[in-house]
Amino acid sequence: DASESWQRTRNLQLAYNAAVATATEANPANSVDTKTFRIDRDNTVHLQVERTAPTLLVYRWSKTAPWAELTRSAKGRTVN
Repeated sequence: DASESWQRTRNLQLAYNAAVATATEANPANSVDTKTFRIDRDNTVHLQVERTAPTLLVYRWSKTAPWAELTRSAKGRTVN
């Protein structure tokens, strides 16, 4: 969705907003890291989706809290 938005509008903020909308639609706890969001010359979008896993104990204790942080990288391009 972000690549499609970028190709249609050439507006970086709208492309980022499309990425966030898609990520949070999949899971409301998802967020898109602004530092990793980028678009290549061939319109490929690169980003990282982050979420804290809801566990009973892991994220509640400072020594194990980092284990609950989930990050996944993704990239994609719409071909028109």
